Amino acid sequence: MKPITRSIVEKLLTASILIIALSTQSAFATLVSLDFDGNDCSGVFNPNSSNFEESYFLRSGVSVEQRGFDDCWIFAEDLPEELISPVIGKFEPPFSELDDSSNMFPSIDGDEWTIDGNMTGNWNYNPGEDDPSIRFWVAKAGNGFTLYWEVSPEDFEAFCSPQDQINTFDCMSAAQTVTEGEWDTGGKDLSHITFYDSGLPPSEKIPLGSSLPLFLLSISCIIGLHRFRPNNKY
Repeated sequence: MKPITRSIVEKLLTASILIIALSTQSAFATLVSLDFDGNDCSGVFNPNSSNFEESYFLRSGVSVEQRGFDDCWIFAEDLPEELISPVIGKFEPPFSELDDSSNMFPSIDGDEWTIDGNMTGNWNYNPGEDDPSIRFWVAKAGNGFTLYWEVSPEDFEAFCSPQDQINTFDCMSAAQTVTEGEWDTGGKDLSHITFYDSGLPPSEKIPLGSSLPLFLLSISCIIGLHRFRPNNKY
């Protein structure tokens, strides 16, 4: 059997770094959910609602009557003037096509999603090069809906705990980009599921999170091997 050389060790360490970098952030994520009464884009998050002030609108200089689906944004209760995430599109069962979509994202056609379920279910998203990424999703059923997003365990402890800190700008702004998710309507038939955008595509997001210490340790080991490599050959 061949001896384990520094070259082999370096290759193993390099491979471990690649595995860490390619591992999905959702593996270390905490699912956050928030229940609301009413509807999402035609209710709580709709700029046409009488509960909104002009400063909350996405499009300025446009009358309330002219605003529509494109103006549906996620915001937090403690800072509603700061719009966090714009709507992408909405599906109704049986999820065969988009029932509504934002003109902000003309590249999407609905084929990017695989959605399955009713009272409970799951979805997967396979975006194209020009498609938006997803940060939030809503499951609407009965007289209310649930807003879902994922954050790192560290951000959950810092910004989303205790329970009364969930509907805050800090907790919602910590939402990660995701390509899959689930929902539970509590036994009610699903009315629709809505997806909301993020500014950073999943392919560009480097998932350090809980793997950061191991990542830094691997880098240090490789640097050390190069600095202290002896002159003799194996």
